Amino acid sequence: MPNSHDTMFLSPLEGNKYDPAPVMSDEEIQKRAEAIRSGTLNETEVGFAGENVEKRQNWLQSYKPKVYDKMMKYPEKLANSESIAIIQFQYDYLCNFDCEHCCIDKFYVPRDWEKASGRRKFELEDVARLSDEADKMGLANFVITGGEPLLLKEYDELVEAIDPSKFFLCTDSNGWLLDHEKAKHLKKIGIDKVQLSLDGADEESHDTFRRKKGSWKRVMRAIDACKEADLHVILSTVIWKDRIYTDEWKKFLDFAQEKEVPTYIVYAKPVGAFEGVYDQMMTEKEGKILQKFEEEYDIFTHMTTSYGRDLGCIAVKRMVSISRYGDIMPCPYQHVSLGNFFEEGLADIVGRALNIKWFDPKKNMPCICGVDKGFIENVISESYGDNEVPIRYDRVFTGDDFMDKNNTGDVDKNSGCGREVETWANAPMVTLKGKKTEAYDPIEESIKGGT
Repeated sequence: MPNSHDTMFLSPLEGNKYDPAPVMSDEEIQKRAEAIRSGTLNETEVGFAGENVEKRQNWLQSYKPKVYDKMMKYPEKLANSESIAIIQFQYDYLCNFDCEHCCIDKFYVPRDWEKASGRRKFELEDVARLSDEADKMGLANFVITGGEPLLLKEYDELVEAIDPSKFFLCTDSNGWLLDHEKAKHLKKIGIDKVQLSLDGADEESHDTFRRKKGSWKRVMRAIDACKEADLHVILSTVIWKDRIYTDEWKKFLDFAQEKEVPTYIVYAKPVGAFEGVYDQMMTEKEGKILQKFEEEYDIFTHMTTSYGRDLGCIAVKRMVSISRYGDIMPCPYQHVSLGNFFEEGLADIVGRALNIKWFDPKKNMPCICGVDKGFIENVISESYGDNEVPIRYDRVFTGDDFMDKNNTGDVDKNSGCGREVETWANAPMVTLKGKKTEAYDPIEESIKGGT
């Protein structure tokens, strides 16, 4: 079976086979490539096929030279503790689905109220300014998300405002509107990659989770359409503690492998429908199980080597999420505004955020909003209930949370309320709806030999 690595965009610059965000020097890449060729280093250890390194480099340099030039500077930026963040841009929250796990309704503001309140939101000229500022910071990745971006009437104008020549440009989608004609159009206007949501191994499970009959068939059509249009396509799916032990999960991975489409595994976070649901968060054991699956399947997480595991939690360091109303958040699941784009520059906000100990580029911490109970209880939980999100950073971070006391923004610099990290052993337990399906533990049983 052809390796799906060859059917999608592969970064020519780093060990991660999914995103163009280098963390190694060109010399190190070539060294590792030679090790792969000689058989002294297995491909799965570095995540890329060595024989394709030069081809990928040449391809990107000719295809998007501005992006290539920025990526070549990433090792230096990381050495200087600078952000190489993907811009995850929530331009609008319109959506035609009502998915079980979604938290977008916490952000959505009805149009009539939005208009009546005069709440400022992104216009196309603001998007162009955001693009310019991100470009000046040397950032190379832009993701259009939502809601469902393909519902936007001004989608083409949005892409133009971002400027595809400056970024490797991805769009999220539930696949409902993505037919063959649409896929060709996306390619034409400058989209490079499509990330499709798929949350079930079959039609029944996916449609139930997505609460949209027929959504499975639409995703299948979208996969084929993207491939035909020469768009790089990946799947994204949510994993929670119980799911990883089910037959359905193994069936899902087998299906994705057969379709030759890599899959991004999203850790369930205690937000949205999972608000306060600590017993379904991934633990160290499940993390090791997932690493085992990574050896056999074309899957990756935000903690996969060269995607984030080398940096620890990718919040701020390797991703920022920007809301429709200009709030800049550490990631899509941390509903904390680090500052507002309409009030401060992007570089200033990101620079101050990197001064917060939780986002320290020099520390290799796990996903703090997925597995760190102390952070969840003291920071994430402040956004629970009927609170308007995102909440301001000075509501959850104090002076002791900042490393440089001269760069704390609006927080009390003299506060002595620094927060201590707790362990998951002390986490309160609640139960999700539904029952666990008995299957097997791939740590105890080989993946290929599972039922």
